[in-house]
This record gives sequence, C-alpha cells and structure tokens, in this order.
Amino acid sequence: MEEGSRDVRIIEPSREQAHVAADALKKTVVMHGSGTDMDLFNEINMKEADFFLALRMMMRIISSLLYWLKNMVQKKP
Repeated sequence: MEEGSRDVRIIEPSREQAHVAADALKKTVVMHGSGTDMDLFNEINMKEADFFLALRMMMRIISSLLYWLKNMVQKKP
C-alpha cells in the first residue's frame, strides 16, 4: 500500500488497531476516530485524497455520503 506515490490516510475506530496500523505503515497517516467525524476529515485533509475507501458496512455508507457531500459543496462556485 505504501510503495506507490499515493498519499494514504486511514481512520480506524479501534484505538488498538490504529496503533498497530501506524506501527506497520510508517508512510501512512493513521488516526483513531470515526469515519463520520468531519472535524477529523478536515484534520487529516481528506479533501486532498485521491480516493476514499470505508471498510465497515454502516461506516462505509455514512462516511462515503459525508465525503461525497463535502466535495460537492466545495466544488460549487
């Protein structure tokens, strides 16, 4: 995941798993928190991400919608 030129950011709801991921992925921003937390999205500058993935069912639906809505609002003149 870290071999290409992509800027990778991970939001992990489990504090323990966030620490494990951060230790394993040195070139990746790993944050503990909720994928529905727009302040956290802003903190890690998600609007600059090349793409977005959510890996848990309910979080996938909610956070994907929030990400899409935020990008649509920012693109309006």
